[in-house]
Amino acid sequence: MKKFLKWLVIVVVLGGAFCWYKGIGPFAKAPAPAPAVKQEVKAPAPAPAPAEKPAEKPAEKPAEKPAEAPKADAPKAEEPKPLTVEEALAALKKAEAEKTPTPALSKLMNSNDAALAYKVQNAYLADRLAAGDTVIGYKGGMTSEKLMAVFSTSEPAVAPLFKSGLLAEGTPIVLDRPGIKLEQEIGYRFGTKIDKPLESPDQVKAAVTGLFPAIEVPLVGFPSLKGIGFFDMAASSVGTYQVICGKEIPAEGVDVNAIEMKCTRDGKDFNAGKGTDALGDQWGTLLKLINIIVRNGGKIEPGMFIISGAMGAMLPADPGNYVADFGNFGKIEFTVKNPQ
Repeated sequence: MKKFLKWLVIVVVLGGAFCWYKGIGPFAKAPAPAPAVKQEVKAPAPAPAPAEKPAEKPAEKPAEKPAEAPKADAPKAEEPKPLTVEEALAALKKAEAEKTPTPALSKLMNSNDAALAYKVQNAYLADRLAAGDTVIGYKGGMTSEKLMAVFSTSEPAVAPLFKSGLLAEGTPIVLDRPGIKLEQEIGYRFGTKIDKPLESPDQVKAAVTGLFPAIEVPLVGFPSLKGIGFFDMAASSVGTYQVICGKEIPAEGVDVNAIEMKCTRDGKDFNAGKGTDALGDQWGTLLKLINIIVRNGGKIEPGMFIISGAMGAMLPADPGNYVADFGNFGKIEFTVKNPQ
């Protein structure tokens, strides 16, 4: 048994040695480790440097435009052309027909030329005559220092009075449109034709046959008198509208400058004035008015009259019962009322 075990050990040893030698079996020798391969740990390739931007040029300023020639001012809206005489006449007639405010023609015609203002007035006169109206006389306007200052004028104005505007005593004055005023005046009836300038107050006296108290009812229909001057008044016929003529007396021996007037409304004082309110002297003022009438193409026929301007003030007409007392010269009673 011992021999058996001895030989078994020998066999095992020899077999193990053989296996070891051949590199097989459980006794194979472990393979020599492969020589370590040095791995070159390459440093990661540096990231490619970003492409260099071309050096930035300083921001270029936008090319300066060549200086432009200064532009001409933008065209302004065209201002309306000034009205012609015919267009001014149409504007006056429209306001009259529609009972609307009187247009300020100095602005619409862009003028303050007195001669042009009288051209408009003469066109209005011709239109009234063509429609069948008749001139019965003339009126003086702005014949006081106060009114001349208000309307910026150095001389009075004149305008024709029409038969259509003559009111009989007792006929009421109706407030049917804006701008109706009242004035108390002296009227002069003429017995001879005057178509040339006169030279003296004595010539005026010689041509007058009768005198009478008068109530003028001018129509000063401007919305406001601010900015209204001589041109506007003359072009609009100095507010020609209506007139009441009192009882006529002979002119001889009457001192018109000494006449005093007091007017009441419903028994209360309304207005007061005297003959000398007409630029200090009735006859001298009448001479001026006659010569302005003739200068602007008018003439005075026998039977016509002139009223010489306000005694006292031009005042708004308000409803009521009025008495204008001129003393020994006469008295006129009249009524103002609203339209029914």
